[in-house]
Amino acid sequence: MKSAGGRGGIVDGTDLAACRMYRDWPSVRDGYGKSLWSAVGSLPAAAAMLFGLLLVWVVPPVAALFGSRTGLAGYLFGVAGRVATGRRTGARVLPDAGAHPVSVGLLSYLLARSVVLRRYGVLRWKGRDIDAAR
Repeated sequence: MKSAGGRGGIVDGTDLAACRMYRDWPSVRDGYGKSLWSAVGSLPAAAAMLFGLLLVWVVPPVAALFGSRTGLAGYLFGVAGRVATGRRTGARVLPDAGAHPVSVGLLSYLLARSVVLRRYGVLRWKGRDIDAAR
């Protein structure tokens, strides 16, 4: 689809299909490493995504830990959104919703790792090189 000039998007396919993408941490790390670079496509886009993710999902609970009511409200809104999504899609709700900032922290790490590995031409998936940035 991409090679033909098409674009992708995100939709709720819960009623259409189910899948288990990865079985262990190395598979998650490598699979997301492959996909995240393609999702952002450039260093500025990756930086913007990292900044946005951390600002929206990690800063509020950290601020709440230091007594910020606004931070607590932001964290609780994030948890509520995660609960609603989990219930709609049949995903596990607890403890996932409460731990969402940790998930976003891991996603941020995976995104940064993907960008760095691609930049240095060593991004691999299932033993194959992903096209190098050089």
